[in-house]
Amino acid sequence: MTGRDAPDRSVRRRRVLAVTGAGIAALAGCNSGGDGDDGGGGLRTTTGSDGNGTTGSGNTGGSETETADWRMYRGGPGQAAYTPGSGPGGDAAVEWTWTTPNGEEFVNPSGNWQVAVEDDTAYVATSVAYGEGTSRSYLYGLDAATGDRRWVYEYDWGEAEVGSEHSMPVVVDGRAIFRVSGYAGDRWEYVGVDDGEAAWTAPPTPEDEDKRAALEKSPLALSDGTVLAAVGTTSYRRLAPSVGEFSGDAIRVGRTPTVADDSQFAQWGETFQRRPLGGEGPDWSFDWRERAIVANQWTPAVYADGTAYFGVGIDFFDVPDGPEVPDPRRPRLFAVDAETGTENWTRVLETERGERQSGEANNDDYWYLHGRVAALAVGPETVYAYTTTGDVAALSPDDGSTRWRTPVTDRNRASVPGGIVACPDGVYVALPDGVAHVSGDGEASSLASGDYETATLSVAGGRLYVARSERIEVYG
Repeated sequence: MTGRDAPDRSVRRRRVLAVTGAGIAALAGCNSGGDGDDGGGGLRTTTGSDGNGTTGSGNTGGSETETADWRMYRGGPGQAAYTPGSGPGGDAAVEWTWTTPNGEEFVNPSGNWQVAVEDDTAYVATSVAYGEGTSRSYLYGLDAATGDRRWVYEYDWGEAEVGSEHSMPVVVDGRAIFRVSGYAGDRWEYVGVDDGEAAWTAPPTPEDEDKRAALEKSPLALSDGTVLAAVGTTSYRRLAPSVGEFSGDAIRVGRTPTVADDSQFAQWGETFQRRPLGGEGPDWSFDWRERAIVANQWTPAVYADGTAYFGVGIDFFDVPDGPEVPDPRRPRLFAVDAETGTENWTRVLETERGERQSGEANNDDYWYLHGRVAALAVGPETVYAYTTTGDVAALSPDDGSTRWRTPVTDRNRASVPGGIVACPDGVYVALPDGVAHVSGDGEASSLASGDYETATLSVAGGRLYVARSERIEVYG
């Protein structure tokens, strides 16, 4: 179950474009207070309607994110995908690998999934999706330094047709809470696991909307010590991690919610909203259509130091040929005051046309677009944006100005949100053609080659955990 790949420290490094110093002005086009284009790509900054182009100190939220472990989806509350602990750096090599113990069992790295790490234990959830007469879910506890198995928890659904685990566990005080499922009758429940033994099981109540789509949502740890657990396609409930009891009414949530300050930040219809965890109606609503922006894609939000970051973009549009992408169709990255919903700054992203396509039904022509934010990671001094043009950009959290922009792939596809993580030594990104590290000054290194487009990443204890479909790779 564990394999040892001999570390190779002669990892090939490739120096790529890093825009710094005087080049920042050319890339950014204009800083806070301007709204002109840069004439040749890059990112453009505008300020909010109140003229305020700053977001404050730029810290990542104090106790809500300051942990060197990776205990929940995208690291911690706020889902900033950032850890203050060290990473392995740009010359990292494989320390150990782990593969599932049989051909049927698999790790599902798509959606809301990552390896969880607390202290010296790595937690990996797997499942047998199509067992013969049985369906099983597993949770493994691995030695974080070696990959050796310490224990395994197995849940057997018996005659259920399909078992699946699409989300990662959340680790609270050494107890891993994760969801097991058997699709016969949409049966599933949460389990609290201590050292391979179930401390409790907690099925959703009958009135909960137990649909399969809820399985793609990971449990989220809250600052009050409870866990927010999905109980339906669009609803969560609070779950006590010590005893496994649900409490309170179901909480309606938006699309891919980010939770912080006892609130959710999420897309609701054609708006981005802050809503309390409970109660009806938003605290505020941010409508990009009021700015004449056309969008059909949304970047999951990040909350950090009183600011909510999110992006909107479009995959295609039907306009006449021409060299320029119309401004209303160009993707944006927004920084919004989390308390009031006031726009602090906006980045208009570099955009390029893809292939021209024809619709089969009405034969209308349209262009594919690349350039929207695929994923975000926000640290105390830097906002990292990975875009579908294959670039990683480092932005100032104060005004959105560009510090550098580095190409990391020439295959412009979207990453899953769990495919980017950051720490003080820079940012790590899973790509269609490998895994890249980009240092704090914009220098890129290739850590691995191959198709990692759906891989998910975690950083803890100086190691990078890369989860693929049936394999975990750990770099140090």
